[in-house]
Amino acid sequence: MDMAFSFSERRARTATIAFVALVGIAACGSDPGSVSTPPPPDASPSPTSSPTSSPTGSPEAAPAPAIEPGADVAPLGPTARRLVDVAAADLIERFDLSGLSPDNPILVAVAEEVTWRDSALGCPMKDMQYMQVLTSGFRIVLEFEGATYAYHSGAGQDPFYCARPETPAPSPTPPD
Repeated sequence: MDMAFSFSERRARTATIAFVALVGIAACGSDPGSVSTPPPPDASPSPTSSPTSSPTGSPEAAPAPAIEPGADVAPLGPTARRLVDVAAADLIERFDLSGLSPDNPILVAVAEEVTWRDSALGCPMKDMQYMQVLTSGFRIVLEFEGATYAYHSGAGQDPFYCARPETPAPSPTPPD
């Protein structure tokens, strides 16, 4: 049997492979029903992160939740700050943190860019399958009254709460 393919057959095979790859990548997008990505947070961000109306009807900024960086956390850039704010808003709403105050703030223990080992983003769900590709994202660990709460994100998604977090892929070691 002749294993050689004509130019048009190779082109058709290449186009088919490219199409299948694009469909696979699209299926891993931000669709909440996708089996390859973790679900979004159960609830939308709390009202503390959006403007409210005063009794006169004019919008005014709601007070920001009390969030402080931990001692070992580097200053947060704009992207990390936004992700920490989204995670803190979810934490406040999800766990009804009634003891939150400037004297008892949420501490940011970790806020870092990471590379996740696969599309589960360090938070695989039982009986789910994930693409085995390195995925860029963020890992955020918040502390409140001695308890820690992990939030993960990737592929431009907002962070989501992860009850059983896994560690990210190791960072490449810079050459000496």
